[in-house]
Amino acid sequence: MFNNGDELRKIKGLIKGTEMPDVILTELKKYFLEHFDCEIYDYICDKVSDGRLRLKFIVWDYETEKMFYKSSDNFYGPDKKKINEIKTEFSKLCLKNNLHKDYWEPERYFAVPSEVKSDLLGDVQKRVQAQIADYLDNIKAVKEVAFWFGSVHIFYELDEDIELNRKNGVSDKIETDIFQYKKAVDEFDVCDNSGVIFSSIQTLNEKFGGSMQHYFN
Repeated sequence: MFNNGDELRKIKGLIKGTEMPDVILTELKKYFLEHFDCEIYDYICDKVSDGRLRLKFIVWDYETEKMFYKSSDNFYGPDKKKINEIKTEFSKLCLKNNLHKDYWEPERYFAVPSEVKSDLLGDVQKRVQAQIADYLDNIKAVKEVAFWFGSVHIFYELDEDIELNRKNGVSDKIETDIFQYKKAVDEFDVCDNSGVIFSSIQTLNEKFGGSMQHYFN
């Protein structure tokens, strides 16, 4: 998640086949299939804000991303064994192909998985956001709308209106129509549902002081 625009454009090209993988990605794809039974879509070499070198390997979704983490009652963090194996393989490939010289030594950088599905969902929503906003502007029961990555947050006036509009079919129709807007531009088939979340102005005011920033945080 949070792959930038240029990164996402490249990943989309690799998925569609309009951009060809380089020699390292070709070998990494084989490695990930053989060792982890999963597909990767790209790798990204960059730096984080404190200057540390980072390797991002792009997987499909959160379920795949979680394969590279360990969790217990009091711990959730990277699976160091898997991450170190990936770094060793990546450095070996970089050295072999005389590419990415800063990554020839595994100890010089850290590596993290980054899922792309949520970025693609956000991209779908961005492409039809204006249409969805115009559509919702004509529904009297809808008092406020907020877009957050791949989700659409719809606010009725009162908490009781959430149940009322579910029963009278208003919410079901909204979900169906928004899903159709999204599927019309969903070239990678990432939309499993409308991504609509219903709330109320009452909840926004009482629980979050009327602040969208607090609501999303």
